Amino acid sequence: MTDLLSAVHALTRPVHRKIIQDNPDGPETTRVVTIIDQPLLEQLDAAIGSNAGGSTHGGSDPRTRSVMNLGAYETAKTIEDKVRGWARMAGAEVDKGSLAKTLEHWHIKFIGNALVVDHDGHTKILRGWAATIRATLEPEKELDFAEPCPACGSDCWYNAATEQSYPRPLVIRYKPGDIGIVQTATGLCRACHKTWGVRELAYALEADETEETG
Repeated sequence: MTDLLSAVHALTRPVHRKIIQDNPDGPETTRVVTIIDQPLLEQLDAAIGSNAGGSTHGGSDPRTRSVMNLGAYETAKTIEDKVRGWARMAGAEVDKGSLAKTLEHWHIKFIGNALVVDHDGHTKILRGWAATIRATLEPEKELDFAEPCPACGSDCWYNAATEQSYPRPLVIRYKPGDIGIVQTATGLCRACHKTWGVRELAYALEADETEETG
């Protein structure tokens, strides 16, 4: 039940995270600071109305939203429908103004039901929602490289969407400001689809360079 409560809080409580910022004490130094974001469900709702003046609670027509906002809208609608369904089945209050409050009302009723045994299933669903919201709100960025792929040797890649070939197949995908970027960023060859951790890719490129100059 502790895991389930943590999964609920991940969606309904403010989010504390660490980011890297330039240090005002020196132009070549950085510092780690903690910032507090609104709960993930509130961030998602805000993202829906950011460009179109709407939200899941009576906003504008979703067909008029940007691509990013449409994705946020669809995610929020899926979560909202599911949570309200859970709340009604558990006999919990449905708060029309706050999905976060509805989820917390459901949790109280849910864990109070002696017949309920599927905590793990609900925990998995809630954690999946949190991951989806983060991916929607904080899309990854890419940094490409001029070096050929150390796995396949290609110096270009084919984009099926445009039916064109492009140079620089190697990219690193990362979340801006992520304090653990070395551990979480990934390398990818867009030609052969080989993936690496960033350290592994650095070693592979270094080995290729050593072979060429050796």
